[in-house]
Amino acid sequence: MPLQPESGVLLIKITDAPADLKHLNITIDSFEVKEVGGGWVKVGIPGGRVSFDLLRLSNSSIDAAFGELKPGRYQMVRMHIVGGLAYTNATLEDGRVIGVSVPSEKLMFITPVFEVRAGKKTILLLDLQVNTVHLASNPRHALKPALRVDVAVIYV
Repeated sequence: MPLQPESGVLLIKITDAPADLKHLNITIDSFEVKEVGGGWVKVGIPGGRVSFDLLRLSNSSIDAAFGELKPGRYQMVRMHIVGGLAYTNATLEDGRVIGVSVPSEKLMFITPVFEVRAGKKTILLLDLQVNTVHLASNPRHALKPALRVDVAVIYV
């Protein structure tokens, strides 16, 4: 897709660190970034949502969202996790599949300030370290990942 000269591009990638589960399937249906001193801006997801096994992303990443944004400085990212066993679940070491919930179904975190520049591409790598899935004796299991955000700017 040709880049408009007055726009920059933001590509959001997701990667993972290992956890003590066989699978951790997650579906995300929205990404937003917050402009410094401004509001939230949506970043498009091809097909409207992205699903992946987070544990299969060790030493790799997926392109989760991609869109043109006005040049500026941004400082937060939030994503909406689709609820329900069919979309967000974990497979335990013993083979049981359990539903996993995310408090408020949104993950929001402050990032280092990053810049989207006109005519350039900014890659935001979200490293979700999910070694903290709380397994309680109740039907709702909370996913509380420790998030590390790496920001890389690529000039193309």
